[in-house]
Parts: sequence; C-alpha cells; structure tokens
Amino acid sequence: MPRSLHQRRFTLLELLLVMVVIGITAGLLAPRLTGSIAGQRLQAQARTVISLSRKARALAAGEGRAYELVIDREGKQLRLTCRRDPLAEADDPDDPEREAVREESEWSRPIAFAEDVTLSDLLLAGEAPAEDSGLLPAIRFRPDGTADDAELEFTLSGKDTVRVVIDPHLGQARVLEEEVPQ
Repeated sequence: MPRSLHQRRFTLLELLLVMVVIGITAGLLAPRLTGSIAGQRLQAQARTVISLSRKARALAAGEGRAYELVIDREGKQLRLTCRRDPLAEADDPDDPEREAVREESEWSRPIAFAEDVTLSDLLLAGEAPAEDSGLLPAIRFRPDGTADDAELEFTLSGKDTVRVVIDPHLGQARVLEEEVPQ
C-alpha cells in the first residue's frame, strides 16, 4: 500500500531529536525561572512594607493619632500599632484605647516575612536602632502625613536585596532603585 503525500508521519529519530532539543532548552531556562520566582518573593516583601505604610498613613490621618509600623527582626514579622490619643484622659473608664490591641484586629495582625527573606539592614533617621533597649524598632506615621525617616533592606537567601525607603516629609514608602553604573 503506497503512502500518499498527505499521510506523512514522523520517524522515531525525529521525535527523539525534538525531545533532546526541548530538554536542553528547559535545562538552560530553569535557573532563570527559579531566580525569577525567588525574586518575586523579595518584591512581595517590599510591597508588603509599602502597603502597611500606606495603611498606617491613612489610619493616622483619618483618626488623628499616630500609628507605628513595628519591625520584629528576630520574629521575622511586621505589625501595625496605634499610639494612644494624647488628648484622652488616662483614667477615663469609657476610653476604648484602654484595651490592648487584640490579635483578632485585622489591621494589627502580625504579617510574617516572605519565605527565605531576612531584614539585613534597618536605619531609622539614618542610624541603626539600639538593640539593647528592649523595644522593637518602629516607624511612626503622624496624622499630618509625615513619618519617621527609615530605610529597610531585605535580603533573599543572602544574595538578592531590595531596599524600601520611607520619605519623612510625605510619609510615603517606595522601593529604592539601584543605580546602574555606566
């Protein structure tokens, strides 16, 4: 039975050759894809800091009192806390701020760092915070829209880094882009 031109089939050798080419291509691209996924975790951490900063700034402006972004380097987590209203009486029994911040409060829930991400550098007002004070470092966001000057550098597995800077005048956080030498 003669084959027609419309019934052309691939040989086993051709199929094996295509499989080898696909395997080599996948082997060359896999490290790049893995690095891309790891880099996404680092960028996600930066976006988390920026989001929490925006939330703290909005809550501070809306409620007229300072909020803080507390950084727990050892526990590898971030959380928002509110400062006590300075105009409220300390012994007022109806003061809602007498209760401690509860874990179930959605805005005060601790948020863990992304997997394999560590806080490698923290500067508050240009200086590293004192570790022996017993208090966790915090970035304060004030009702007038200003914030503490701060820089946070996150590192992924000791290699890649991303730096988040909080502008003290605007109270806004942004990722500091690395300058590429030319």
